[in-house]
Amino acid sequence: MQQAMDDPSVRLILCSRGGYGMVHLLPQLDFTAIRENPKWVVGYSDVTALHAALQLQGFASLHAPMAKHLAEEGEEDAAVQYMHDTLFGKSLHYEIPEVEQHNLNRAGQVKGRLFGGNLSVFTSLLGTKFVKIPKGGILFLEDIGEHPYKVDRMIRQLLLAGVFDRIGGMIVGQFTDYEEDDQMSAPLLQSIRDAVNGYSFPLCFGFPVGHVKENYPLLMGMQAEMIVGYDTISFTQ
Repeated sequence: MQQAMDDPSVRLILCSRGGYGMVHLLPQLDFTAIRENPKWVVGYSDVTALHAALQLQGFASLHAPMAKHLAEEGEEDAAVQYMHDTLFGKSLHYEIPEVEQHNLNRAGQVKGRLFGGNLSVFTSLLGTKFVKIPKGGILFLEDIGEHPYKVDRMIRQLLLAGVFDRIGGMIVGQFTDYEEDDQMSAPLLQSIRDAVNGYSFPLCFGFPVGHVKENYPLLMGMQAEMIVGYDTISFTQ
């Protein structure tokens, strides 16, 4: 990672996979050279930690499919095409139709800096020097393979840490590979909604991003505009 960041001939760092281990690298990374030769860093999941660290340095990065996805899905895949367009300078714009909306959405419009990513990785960074909550920002969250009670605990950690007091909007991406827990007072997504019922910011559930094929790129650390309507969701960067 450091070698790629330091090499002025490298214009793109495409992570091969997520998994585990990025937190071990964060304290060792030196961002001096990448300031002189900025480049795109692309990835998601465990790479959430690197996205957060880059944002603190003033860099935007791309939450998007990694090498494995590109190899399996090919260039005709919608997420791959969106990523290609973004890397070559096109603006991001998504219109999510009514059929993909979730009944937990809360209508509204917000402009703010996009941050967040994988829920378990992001919450593990709270209280460290590697994450900062942008005032009025748009928080994005997704996860895979987490028990609903653990998701609820992490969401409540964000609540107790005052994260929801600072944001202007929230995107709930795809939560996958889990089974509902009938010992909880509500299903997983409803439990997330319940945690933010005391706020009025726009809220979007079911956004096509996460550990899924439709993992649409998002520019982390950059300004975004989201409009959650009654028949469509608009997202632009």
